[in-house]
Amino acid sequence: MKSQKMTRSRLLLSTTLVAIAAIPAQAWAQSETTGLEDIVVTAQKREQVAQDVPIALTALSADTIQANRVVSVNDLTGLAPGLLSRQNAGALGSPSFAMRGVFASASAPSQDRQISVYLDGVYIGGTRGSVFDLPDTQRIEVLRGPQGTLFGRNATAGAISVVTRDPKGELAWRQDVTVGNYSQLRVRTTIDTPQIGPFSAFFTYVHDERRGDVRNLGAGTAFDFTSPFTNQQLKRSPEWLGGRNFENFFAAVKFEPSDTFSATYKFDSTSGDVYPEARAPVAINGASFTGNMLAQILAAQPAGGGRFGPVVLNPGNKRPDATNNAWTQVGFQKSSGHNLTINLQLSDDLSFKNITAYRKSEVWGPSTIAGLSGLEFTAGSVVPYATFAGISALSGAGVNVANPANAALVQATIANIAGQLGPAVAGRPYFAGYEGNSYGKGHQWSNEAQLNYRSDFVDLTVGALWYHSKELNSGLPGMAPNFAFAITPQLLPLGNVQDGTSIATSLAAYIQGEFHLSDQFEIVAGGRITRDKKRGDLIRGGVFTGSRTGTGQIVSGTGTGALTSFPFNFEKTKPTFSVGLNYKPNDDILAYAKVSSAFLSGGAVGAISFEPETVLSEEVGLKSEWLDRRLRVNLALWHAKYKNVQSAQSGSVVTFNGVNQAALGVVVISNGEVNAKGFELEVNAAPTDGLTFGGSVGYTDANLKNPSPLVAQGRPYKLTGVAPWIASLNGQYVTQPLFDEATMFFRLDATYQGKYRTIPFTDVATVTPAFAPYEFTEARWILNGRVALRDFNLGPAKGEIGLWGRNLTNNRSAQYFLQFGDFESNASYQQARTWGVDFIANF
Repeated sequence: MKSQKMTRSRLLLSTTLVAIAAIPAQAWAQSETTGLEDIVVTAQKREQVAQDVPIALTALSADTIQANRVVSVNDLTGLAPGLLSRQNAGALGSPSFAMRGVFASASAPSQDRQISVYLDGVYIGGTRGSVFDLPDTQRIEVLRGPQGTLFGRNATAGAISVVTRDPKGELAWRQDVTVGNYSQLRVRTTIDTPQIGPFSAFFTYVHDERRGDVRNLGAGTAFDFTSPFTNQQLKRSPEWLGGRNFENFFAAVKFEPSDTFSATYKFDSTSGDVYPEARAPVAINGASFTGNMLAQILAAQPAGGGRFGPVVLNPGNKRPDATNNAWTQVGFQKSSGHNLTINLQLSDDLSFKNITAYRKSEVWGPSTIAGLSGLEFTAGSVVPYATFAGISALSGAGVNVANPANAALVQATIANIAGQLGPAVAGRPYFAGYEGNSYGKGHQWSNEAQLNYRSDFVDLTVGALWYHSKELNSGLPGMAPNFAFAITPQLLPLGNVQDGTSIATSLAAYIQGEFHLSDQFEIVAGGRITRDKKRGDLIRGGVFTGSRTGTGQIVSGTGTGALTSFPFNFEKTKPTFSVGLNYKPNDDILAYAKVSSAFLSGGAVGAISFEPETVLSEEVGLKSEWLDRRLRVNLALWHAKYKNVQSAQSGSVVTFNGVNQAALGVVVISNGEVNAKGFELEVNAAPTDGLTFGGSVGYTDANLKNPSPLVAQGRPYKLTGVAPWIASLNGQYVTQPLFDEATMFFRLDATYQGKYRTIPFTDVATVTPAFAPYEFTEARWILNGRVALRDFNLGPAKGEIGLWGRNLTNNRSAQYFLQFGDFESNASYQQARTWGVDFIANF
């Protein structure tokens, strides 16, 4: 087995090098190409050519973004070595990432993620803040490893920086229309103004819609979300799952009265309807107490499906053509932001920048979480459910239901509950296996000031940052955030709220210098001091007073309506640092070594607090260009040690002070230490005019030590969500002009995501064998491509027609397994093959 793993590893590592070696020597010798283009990045808070930056980074160009249909940070898997990205379970669209040994997922208001996201230099905080689509992305920079000096807290594993373009100052109009399968329609209009005195501007509008790829067997199921707190009313489950219908606006205005001063204001807005992705139940463990109840209720469903459609298991690892997500409704996402960036050139050597920003977001996603949608409460459901409810109630009251002395009490309790269920059975209501009603909103203010000084001896960056945010994570206001194992009326009840809030303020100051000791040697040293304050609360329970059409409020009640509060306060002052040595023997080679640190802010969910996560990392790297800049080879070797690793867990697998935390939905715990090491290799080549190709491979060896007893429960436990291998291959060719200035463009990208662990317990095959087939998420290649005829004359415009495809092989693999305790497992899936035709006119 070890030999097979080594063989696969060598094959992946050698893929790009073999491709390069296969090019005939004549192709290199006869080429008249000017070589690979330089990419300017701002990875060190100032403009630099990427090859001169002593950081492991990947800059994705506009061609790469377009060919791979990257419309959000959820679409970046494999496009940078070692990076895995995906949307979290549920319909709220928040992204999660895995890179350099950690799985980064912000799932609670007080939690941040280890891989931070920036938009035009602004940190995007909160669990929902990264939900945005931008049509005018100029490039995306993926910075790997701790970025705790210049990018600060919450960048323990890296940062993703999205950079949009500035106004051109020339009159222009661009019109794009894309049509494709799954009823795709994307229309984009961009208008640039000419330079008018010191002002220039542009505006972009995008309409983007697409039907889902999995049919909903529970389509048309209605639930009434009427509430005096919102404008939501009767909602019906959609026919297709996984679609979207969005409107995007982006605008920029630049004021540049001189060569030494500019002020650029940018506004973005994203809003639309979300058709949550399909989730299918893959396994129910009938050997467990809860699983036995679910299995019996499933077996008692009407033959051929009842009022809410047929309910079936999908026991394989492949995306089904149809599944029952009767609970799932069309939700919404809204986000907008304002950014004012001021640049001032104080002298030839000294410049100043200030970025002031405000962002807000709001999302609602009523979607199935367990995939157990569409269950009816039939007569055959009475005994298993009454047994479950009765024993759960007695156990919660401290009664030992296993003691024979309590047998009569247990039976009487079960019989009493069964008798009360008679009217419910007559109406055959909906049985909620585990259904979500997640709602979140938040806003943030920030201001960052930077000074950059350049001289023959030192390049110095000094800055200060203020950040303030407030976030709410709850159910639809006035309602519970989820309905679990409940006989649910289709007029949904108010009350039993669960509102989690967090208010965060962060102050930081940083300094970093590159000291030029000679033409070949530089020392890089920097430090940052951060002061974090967080406070918040988790309020649970409560009853609703008032009418559905009038005013009302959530007030404290008694018994099951009691209102409980879990306030928290977090304060921490934390220094971080980075120190390194650069060696540049000539203009084409940069070798570097560095040691750096970073931290992830702490917080709490309910009564469970989690400490700040810290990392100390060592890295050595080589950036090189060969053969007159026709070949680029970059390599990074790294090691990182994380302490107090923050891990978002389903509450169903967490027991705290003897109480299972399933009612919280998601909790965050400090889950031990991770020791990780690996390498990242990128190779790009331009052997002849118009032809470029390349590839990357990232390997990660990560081990978890001292896992938390809250989840490990004494069982053998390993790290989840981190793929050892992530790789990519790409090729691009642009022909010579075929007629006038028209050329043909060809591009193909293949990304590889290796197999990774889904279930942390290594004894799953013996303890819960029903889940054994889902212990790992399988490896996959995803193939994307685009062919286009570009720059042909179209009257007064230049035209382009392009044919593109995403997931060309129609990979159907499960993308995300979600395990509920020991009783149920479900999955979401790789999006189906999509293709379309672009029609573009540039005036």
